[in-house]
Amino acid sequence: LSTKKKISCPGELYECIAVDCFASNARFTDIAARVKLPDVSFDDGDSPKTWQSPDIFIASLAIPTEAPRFGQSTDDGPGVTVVGYFKMKEETRAILRRVTAPGYDPSSDESESDVDVQKRTVNGVRLWEQYCIQAPSDPTFQARFKLIPSANLEELGCPAYISKYNGKPVLIKRNQVTGFFTEYPYLNAMSFEISFHPFPYLFKQAMAYLKDYFDSTVGTFGFVIEGRNDDELPEVMIGAMKLCYPGPSLICRGEDFFSGSCPKSCAVKKMD
Repeated sequence: LSTKKKISCPGELYECIAVDCFASNARFTDIAARVKLPDVSFDDGDSPKTWQSPDIFIASLAIPTEAPRFGQSTDDGPGVTVVGYFKMKEETRAILRRVTAPGYDPSSDESESDVDVQKRTVNGVRLWEQYCIQAPSDPTFQARFKLIPSANLEELGCPAYISKYNGKPVLIKRNQVTGFFTEYPYLNAMSFEISFHPFPYLFKQAMAYLKDYFDSTVGTFGFVIEGRNDDELPEVMIGAMKLCYPGPSLICRGEDFFSGSCPKSCAVKKMD
């Protein structure tokens, strides 16, 4: 931590199993409750679940595609929403089973003693479990959620004021403004919805510029909980998703998405 040296992430806790993308005139919320999530199963045997971390994690990004005009609201507006659905990996589950067992002592955990310290995952799993327990009621802890976006901006010929931020981590600090962390116990799921609409004007201007290049864009989005001490490092990716060439001809309208009249990764629930 003291060296501030950047290292590659040792792995991810969840695997991406589906991605959806749609456009709308305003941000759609509570997406996890609006869709029928993929069925997932695990070989837990008779072991009870002793952890809070969800079987399914949903991450969504509401990206503005127009810079607001004078007098318009800056907290919402036209944009594109990208939704990723993630299933917990069996390796993550095995670590959770061990670190949440009665009598577990982190100081005596030697399960990764033969693994390079920069490639260990137990600390990242413990941090994620702590986040799932604490973040729903602690806005300060929730603000440790970090997005790492990356795209082929150099290939697209984007100006430096846009491309210089490529691959740079972004902390989603403002609870209920830019970040919305929600539990769905009845679905054994949690979601983190990110809204870029309240971001500064310059960011929205950059997104409006990129809109004309969406059909040539390959974007990757990774999600991490920020580690702040040696017991929380190295940071381990929660999950990552890739979106390829989301041109206007391929992106459906949000209204069509939720009415069930267009193709999608996950079926839509009928809302009352």
